[in-house]
Amino acid sequence: MTSNVIEIGSAIPITPEIDEISEDIFGLDRPSSILIVEGETDKDLIEKYIFLKKIEINFSIRTAKMAEGGDRGGKKVAIDYYRKNIGKQDIKLLIDRDYDFICSENIEDSNIFYYDYYEIENYILEEKVLKHACISNNISTEEINKVIEFLNSSDNEILSPLFECSKLRIFRELHKSDKTELKLDSEVIEVYCEFAKDIDIKGCLIGKKPEIRGSSFKERIDYYLYSKLHEIDSDLYSKINVQLERFEIGYPNSIWDFLKYYYKGKDVIKFISDLFQYLGILSCSLKEINTKKLFNTY
Repeated sequence: MTSNVIEIGSAIPITPEIDEISEDIFGLDRPSSILIVEGETDKDLIEKYIFLKKIEINFSIRTAKMAEGGDRGGKKVAIDYYRKNIGKQDIKLLIDRDYDFICSENIEDSNIFYYDYYEIENYILEEKVLKHACISNNISTEEINKVIEFLNSSDNEILSPLFECSKLRIFRELHKSDKTELKLDSEVIEVYCEFAKDIDIKGCLIGKKPEIRGSSFKERIDYYLYSKLHEIDSDLYSKINVQLERFEIGYPNSIWDFLKYYYKGKDVIKFISDLFQYLGILSCSLKEINTKKLFNTY
């Protein structure tokens, strides 16, 4: 039996675990076919897409339950459930690319699908969506063309510092997977991961914070990264660079491809307006560049 009933706005996450509880405690059958996505945002967007396109589906959509703490994020939960129950149900996974392909962590399985870009938020960088966002902010067509031209370029002044930021995140993933010779103790890696997760690119673009010094974006990023890592371990920056030399990271040539594939979309949204203003491409900020607004509109 097919179903096109869309459950939007439910306050209770529908997780694979709910199916197990329904079966074990209440004796209810699990859905025979399910699609598991990582988070509520993914589920909400896909259901709305199906609803708007009037697509009939014969599977249920489930959200991977996010465990508190540790490394058991939505992707980990989804993969574990899939491996445990693939013989009991027709299961498909739709998960973030993250750095899986870069760190050789990607899974080759006909039932496991990856988003085209780093995560679902990176679809905001599709040209059509970005143009609509600019138009909704009253940006002129002349300036929009400058935005597109810049994103298609390989401006090293911008790409080089962004590469450095992504390298720190890639090292975090490699370290977690025990693929680095450098092993940081638990206290150091915890502090390091917190820093790598929240690198202040926006602050380095604006350059108004006293702890971020330099006359250009590149100089400020270099100073900021070195000083912050020096606080954790005096030789940490150089140690990480030595480790990453062993891995061939095939960075793309264009800024657009880098932002789509190599940087977390949620974070790109936070600094992309400031990036355009720093370069003098836009005369005003993109006030409506945020995940909720763009997803709900486009």
